Amino acid sequence: MKSPIFPALIFLFFTACKTLPSAIQEGSIKSIYLNREVKHWVYFPPNYERGKEYALLVMHDGQNLFYDSLAFAGEWRVDETLDSLYKEKGLQIVAIGIENGGEKRIDELTPFPNEKYGGGNGDSYLNYLHEELIPAMDSRYSLSKESTERALMGSSLGGLISFYESFNQTNSFGLYGVYSPSFWYSDEIFDLPAKHSIDNESKMILRIGEKEQNEHLNVLKMDSILQIHQPQLQLKTVINEDGEHSEWYWSRHLYEDILWLFEK
Repeated sequence: MKSPIFPALIFLFFTACKTLPSAIQEGSIKSIYLNREVKHWVYFPPNYERGKEYALLVMHDGQNLFYDSLAFAGEWRVDETLDSLYKEKGLQIVAIGIENGGEKRIDELTPFPNEKYGGGNGDSYLNYLHEELIPAMDSRYSLSKESTERALMGSSLGGLISFYESFNQTNSFGLYGVYSPSFWYSDEIFDLPAKHSIDNESKMILRIGEKEQNEHLNVLKMDSILQIHQPQLQLKTVINEDGEHSEWYWSRHLYEDILWLFEK
């Protein structure tokens, strides 16, 4: 089992060396938009160095990404996946995992309210992302400012807020990994593609499993809507027969999906 502290120690130990292993650092930001201290984890690829601009991957539910000891139901193995992509494909990506708000998670990751579950404070979460987290990361680390080299990815409610963000036209991201999105939460999400535009160079993966209580039907519905209203979007929709609403399923496809999103 990995320790949340050990990679940071490795990073400090090898800072003076020419060849660096990948590393993970932990930090936090006091958010005025979310009214809480928001923890984050930053993964640095092997041989990270200041002065070179790196592609950026931002992911929700940060507790589930890097450490099995922190994960709710098993980790995504994001660091292992990015290490493999570096070794086998030469991809160097900085990844940031945002801690979810626990009992506030539903409120923060839903753009529209649900009659039964409430929520709908997703815009405040995105304000934290754009006005607090991203500027802080840009000032501290060597990151590409090109939207075609910046991805936002999440699953379930994280997939929902990632999809919603693609229509905000902030130019912060141009790549979207939307896993098992909770499109069921509000029918208003299906109106977005007809009302707003996604940037012409954007790419999006919609991925879901057939074993997710027929939610793949909502993904097929959204795929059809996007084909009509956003034909310029580079869209890849995948429905896996054995796919379930779980970390093992999402992590299984992380390698191929990150590769597809970031390849030119």
